[in-house]
Amino acid sequence: MRKLKRCIAVSCLCITIGISFPKGSYAGGNSTIPSNNPLIEYTGRIDFSNSLAPVFSYSGVSIRACFSGKSIAAVIDDNQGQNYYNIILDGVLIDTLHVTNGKKTYEFAQGLEDTIHEIELFKRTELTFGKTIFYGFVIDDGDSLVPITNKRDKLIEFIGNSITCGYGNEGLNGGVFGATTENHYLTYAAITSRSFNARHLAVCRSGIGIYRNYDGPATGNTDCMTNYYTRTFLFDENPKYSFAERPDLVCIDLGTNDFSTTGGDSARFVNNYFRLIDTIQTKYSMPDIVCLLGPMLSGTSLNKIRKYLTYIANSATQKGKGNVYFFEMSAQTGDLGIGIDYHPTVAQHKRNANELTNYIKSIKGWKVNPLILGSTVTGAKHIRIEFNVPVIDTLNNFSGFRVITDGQIAEQDSCYPDQLDPKIVHLILKQPLTIGANVGLSYLSGTIGSADSVILGSFSNLNVLNTLTETIITKGTTSANGATVMLTFNKKIRQNSSIDGLTITDSRGIVAIDSFKIVNAVLTLFMDEKLMKADTVFVAYDGENMYGTDDMPLHSFSGMNIKNASTYVTIDITRQIGVKLYPNPNKTGMFYYSFSSDIVQSKGHLEVLNSKGAKLYSQELQESNGVIDFSKCYTKGLYIFDFTLDNDVVKKTVLLE
Repeated sequence: MRKLKRCIAVSCLCITIGISFPKGSYAGGNSTIPSNNPLIEYTGRIDFSNSLAPVFSYSGVSIRACFSGKSIAAVIDDNQGQNYYNIILDGVLIDTLHVTNGKKTYEFAQGLEDTIHEIELFKRTELTFGKTIFYGFVIDDGDSLVPITNKRDKLIEFIGNSITCGYGNEGLNGGVFGATTENHYLTYAAITSRSFNARHLAVCRSGIGIYRNYDGPATGNTDCMTNYYTRTFLFDENPKYSFAERPDLVCIDLGTNDFSTTGGDSARFVNNYFRLIDTIQTKYSMPDIVCLLGPMLSGTSLNKIRKYLTYIANSATQKGKGNVYFFEMSAQTGDLGIGIDYHPTVAQHKRNANELTNYIKSIKGWKVNPLILGSTVTGAKHIRIEFNVPVIDTLNNFSGFRVITDGQIAEQDSCYPDQLDPKIVHLILKQPLTIGANVGLSYLSGTIGSADSVILGSFSNLNVLNTLTETIITKGTTSANGATVMLTFNKKIRQNSSIDGLTITDSRGIVAIDSFKIVNAVLTLFMDEKLMKADTVFVAYDGENMYGTDDMPLHSFSGMNIKNASTYVTIDITRQIGVKLYPNPNKTGMFYYSFSSDIVQSKGHLEVLNSKGAKLYSQELQESNGVIDFSKCYTKGLYIFDFTLDNDVVKKTVLLE
């Protein structure tokens, strides 16, 4: 099997990640650490009936270990071959792994610094995509597992539906849902757990409800969460889940499917919710429970479930079996996009995670760990770093970051917090980044931390999303009265841009621009003279001071055809309407012309001038239609074709591409 590999720089070494090898083909001397090794940390609902081959299916199952050495792999099987996992090395997400059917060895990383590393395998996809069997890790001969140093002393359990699963959070509404568009790692639930450095246990399935699954009968569904909560696998009666570990907090986000379509029964919903809480309180001694209201409901359904959950939380608390709270996450409005089938986007999940994190902190008193939710190249010299909480620097210099682009360290100019949002840090470089460049972010632990005095830990080669694109004009059109030209760009334009070098040309030549206005991605030009109906209009640019708000420049171009929507007509232009010249724009230099019979009674004459007025070509026109061969003078650019017809001169502007 051919080895496919991708390399990233960490500590100036090459790491090969996310590679699949058939069983037994893992290169080099190695030894397998069996899955029952006590130094491996498992979190989630897992069937350990065979300790050498544990099986699991729920989202968010985590397998974590620390090892010494330069490489790490794992032996895994999957019964459907559709599940996806995140590979997290030393606290940094380095790759996404697709686990296929059959027992194989998957290489996670090679070429590491020969020291202690932490590896985590985290399940992105839900139980619908099948079960996975984990057989153990593979490390180099002579190396070994060591005790985990980053202890996660808290455990949070999340019980939920498609929102908790992360259904469609990495897609857009109108797209088709599949395993590649679902990422539980970037849900409100998993982000909240990481904010408290807590172990994360998820019991969730898309479409499930408290008593009634999505669009189910008013009487309810047998396979609802309340009935099947005690199972290790939702659709398998056995094995039962052991409930051996007591979570520090249980969060329930159910009810959306019970009421998202007509037919929900309020009494059945409330009774079953109480029954689920009773089960949780029976299995865990005096647990703290938060009843969540998710972001997808609106209108009457939202008002109903808000009322029911408030009542349920208050009533359950009064039973004295543990505290039960109600918390409502903000509803999605579309300002952060809409995921597949109207589900929350990753951005919406981040917003809800921030809300829930603050709420849990208020009721539990837990400290919040600073966590980078994302880093993005938003300008040629600008990297935006988003944290889960406001961050501060006791020295106020926000030093310690290092940027590597295509293997080279990028020199920094400054680093500072956002004035309006203290969860954002801006990193400014001295030299611009390029479109498509690989950008990595590292941090050497220093003085940056949260308001809880938790210091941001060191990390290496966090991937920075590079969104840089060329700045281009995507569309141009004139107004109906011919007085303005609207140019639409592919991005917002910097307000202090200069339009020097931008020209609008019609049959009269260059038309003077009186003034201009920039609003977001639209540049409006107010012309000195009106553009006329049916005339050919072009825009060209030969400047160097027009930029997108990402500081990417608009590069020079010779000409672009503008849609002429003008209805303005003069006496002179009525004669020009009868002159046809095509194709325009033109790629060959061969043109066809025709005149209306009432415009010319005798032969005509043609002269071709460049945009500066220099004469390049002339031709006698013997007939009212024919061919103009300009191919020998062909050079890309704008030209003026002057037709002399009897006593009239008709001008046409053409573009050679």
